[in-house]
Amino acid sequence: MVNYINMDSLRSLMPGFRKYLTTPEAAQEQEERKAKDEFLATHFSEERIGELDEGILRELIHRLWAFNAWTNKEYLLEEMLRSGLPTIREAFRQLFYGQEDIAKRFDYVKNHVRDGRRGYFRDAISS
Repeated sequence: MVNYINMDSLRSLMPGFRKYLTTPEAAQEQEERKAKDEFLATHFSEERIGELDEGILRELIHRLWAFNAWTNKEYLLEEMLRSGLPTIREAFRQLFYGQEDIAKRFDYVKNHVRDGRRGYFRDAISS
């Protein structure tokens, strides 16, 4: 089933969105997105992904908006680490640089990283 965008509805939302873009909140979100993008480019490049460690993973969890609802991010980190850093590194390598369809790459993460639910990592690749 294909869902089409209702262009009239989209057009009606644009003035409010343009106004929002001038607010301090929007500027804050843009800064957070820029910092996240720089963090990912630095630590998750194809050359450096093998250096992923507990500290980088902790910072990732704190930076991604998808994790904001978690009040105990340390629990999530510990659960993920139970998969083992080599497994986590390979999962991120597959997610960012794999040749498979994106759905299969998400499935790889979900099936290999404890608590590696799809939605969490969607935020990581949405740059």
